[in-house]
Parts: sequence; structure tokens; C-alpha cells
Amino acid sequence: MGVTQDLETRSWWIYTVSQTIEGPLTFGDIFRLSNERGQNFILLVWCEGAKNWTSFSSIEQIPLGDVEEAGSKRPPVSHCDLCHATVPPNYAIRLLGRIVCAACKPTFVQALQEGAPLPGTPRFGTFGQRAAAKLIDQMVFLAGVNAAVIQFFYFLKLDDIRETSPVLFLALWELFIAVFPFVFGVLYNTILVARYGATFGKMALGLRIVTAGCERVSFLRALGRSLAEMISSLVFYLGYWVAAFDEEKRTWHDHICGTRVIQP
Repeated sequence: MGVTQDLETRSWWIYTVSQTIEGPLTFGDIFRLSNERGQNFILLVWCEGAKNWTSFSSIEQIPLGDVEEAGSKRPPVSHCDLCHATVPPNYAIRLLGRIVCAACKPTFVQALQEGAPLPGTPRFGTFGQRAAAKLIDQMVFLAGVNAAVIQFFYFLKLDDIRETSPVLFLALWELFIAVFPFVFGVLYNTILVARYGATFGKMALGLRIVTAGCERVSFLRALGRSLAEMISSLVFYLGYWVAAFDEEKRTWHDHICGTRVIQP
């Protein structure tokens, strides 16, 4: 078999019948694996500089580019939204906004035809679950605020200040009432959501806050969501009530920050 030196000196990756991507390999490794495990073991191949994966039978005709081109040293891949497998783009298709691999496509299409719940579709937290979780969070919030009030009085000795300087006492008390609940609430939501994906109330109900792609919420997004919750609290908590009529049970702050509350 006539093979150019250029093909032999590049690193290679293979996609096998077991739906795994293996590499980097040498050109010789590929043919050794083919001989050891059968000619049908390798489905696709890719090497440094190639723009696309190609079939193993066409390995000598694989179109090559400059290895130094941006992104050409690692193979292009897609990630199935259903089974989360990593596959070559040749073995994936986009359906209804989801990337579906060849193995998952029949199940997905069948569910679509039958009107059944689509594979990979998250189960959203119900309005009742979210309301119960919020109630638990409010209980935790009040307990935390009350504990802080006691510590605040003890640390600053406000009883003594009230007797000696009523004006200063009133100023400190107003500052505490106005600032602390806000700061505590923002920190409570932001830290727990960024670190654990849920507040204590949602943990108790088995709920988790994720992005639209069902990914973990970053610290900045969690902070933005905590601040946006104040908007949902306006006008008799209207921003929370809309979740009862939303298809994905989203509140206003979910809409603003692109988040969802799901049942893992």
C-alpha cells in the first residue's frame, strides 16, 4: 500500500464500533488494531490537519490541511444530549434543538412519532414543589435573620446604646433592618445555587437549578438570579405565580437568567 510520509507522521484518532473515540495513535497503530479486531472494528478515522472524519476504507484519501491551523490538532466531536456520548459529527444529527447520536436517533424519532415524552427531556419541578421549596427557604431565612439579630444586639450592645443615644440606636437598627435581610438573602441563594445547584428548600424537594442546556449554574448567573428574584417579588409575587402557567414552570427570574428548575 502506497502511503505518503505526511500521513505516517501525523497523530490519528479512530471511532470504533463500540462507539468510543480512541487516540492519539500512529498510522501503524490503526492497521494493527484493524488486523487484531477485524476490518469492521474501525468506522471512522481522523488525523491532525484533517477537516472532517472519513471512513476507514478511504483513509488514504483523507483531505489534509496545515497541522498548525487553529483547532486542527484535536478531532471535531459532538456530544449527544441524550446519552451524553462523544461522537464524530458524522454520527450525530440535530433534532428539535437537541444533538442526537446515531444510536439514540431511532428511540428519539419513535417517541416523536408516538407523541411520547422525548428522551433527554428534563422533568421540570411542578408549581407545588417550587412553592413548598420556597416556603422551606423562607423558614430558613427567618431563622437565620433572627439568629443574626440576637448576635447583632449582643455584639454591638445595642441595649446600652439605646439608653445612652436613642438616635444612634435607631440609625443602627434601621440600617440593620434595611441592609442585612437583603445581603443575607442574596448570599443564601447565590452561594448554595452556585455550589450545590439548589437552596435548602429545593434540596429537600429533590429539585435542582440548571441552565437551559441543563448545565450547572455559574456563580455570576446564580448572583444575577438572586437579584432578579426581587423583580418576581413585586406586585403580590406575580413573578412567582406565572410559573403555574408556564410550560417549563419558570418564574420571571428564571426567564431573565435563562434557568430552569428540574427534577434530576
